[in-house]
Amino acid sequence: MVVTGADEVITKLSNLRLLIGTVTTDVVQELCKEGEVYAFNKVESAVYSGTNDVVVVSNGTGFNGRVDAMGNAIAFIEFGAGMRYPADHPQAGEYGFYPGSFSRRKDLTKGWSYYGTPGLSDAQRSEKMPGGWHTYGNPANKCMFHTAQYMRKRIIPLFREKWKR
Repeated sequence: MVVTGADEVITKLSNLRLLIGTVTTDVVQELCKEGEVYAFNKVESAVYSGTNDVVVVSNGTGFNGRVDAMGNAIAFIEFGAGMRYPADHPQAGEYGFYPGSFSRRKDLTKGWSYYGTPGLSDAQRSEKMPGGWHTYGNPANKCMFHTAQYMRKRIIPLFREKWKR
């Protein structure tokens, strides 16, 4: 039996496979870049009592990518802290975060004082610590949670955009 055109079909399928790999790699890289910018903007505008030292980086290579936020303040910014703010981060419990959980002190209803910067929160000058600040905590800003949601929504549109090129 002779099959005509089989070599042509094999060649076209091989080319399509390469194109899918190239498009996927491009989508991963673009998605990571977009995610990094989105996360950076969220972290920069986060309500936080203190110095926001969070750095956002991304790495998209091949079929794998990630956006990371690093710094001493990231847990406070992402999940919130204090007694005034509700524990409204959907993943807080998975990581052991709940109102007042960062401190060994049991009664933080009166807030606490610290040295540093007031950040973008409601921190006021501390009466107990000259030169310090008094706060009741920070809301959960959910920067990385929202970044993950944003990136999930962008996958299909990016594939469509890249595929048309």
